[in-house]
Amino acid sequence: MSIKQMNATYVPEEDRVMFRLTTHPSDEYRLWLTRAKVAELMLLSDKVSVVRLQTQHLPQQAKAIASFQQDHIKQTTQFTAFAPESRLPLGETPVLVHKTRITLEHNVQVLHLELAIGKTLSIRLTGDQLPKLRHLLQTIAEKARWQLDALMASGLSVQSNPAGHPPEAPATEPKSDTGPPTLH
Repeated sequence: MSIKQMNATYVPEEDRVMFRLTTHPSDEYRLWLTRAKVAELMLLSDKVSVVRLQTQHLPQQAKAIASFQQDHIKQTTQFTAFAPESRLPLGETPVLVHKTRITLEHNVQVLHLELAIGKTLSIRLTGDQLPKLRHLLQTIAEKARWQLDALMASGLSVQSNPAGHPPEAPATEPKSDTGPPTLH
């Protein structure tokens, strides 16, 4: 399955992000992402972008190229109106994401979201979708005033535990928000 459109809305009452995505042909998935999962996905996307580029470039070059690509996405991506789909395979109520992984399969990035209901949603990320996902998450984290950039710059790193999953990102205290920002 591949992504057609992504949407993120900060819900202050839950202190979570409702992450909605539509896939081809006409499915919509509604998920809850905690602050820790948003930080984790941002870190994973950074790491996978560099690892993917290291197959063709030296590590320092790969980091520089990944940074340039992310900056380019920030400057050129326009948020548009989200078009919901009629089919909701997981139902109308958002499902909590427990674990996240991003793998490379034949040089294609695959986002794996392990859900609280015991299922795993695996989605192929084509082209520039990974940097766009990171940009969406960073933007909604800024709107939520979670200060994840400061948290990540303070030395938080993604390391695999024995099960192969990155650890939970430490939480920071949220600040009050004036309303639920929505981004797509």
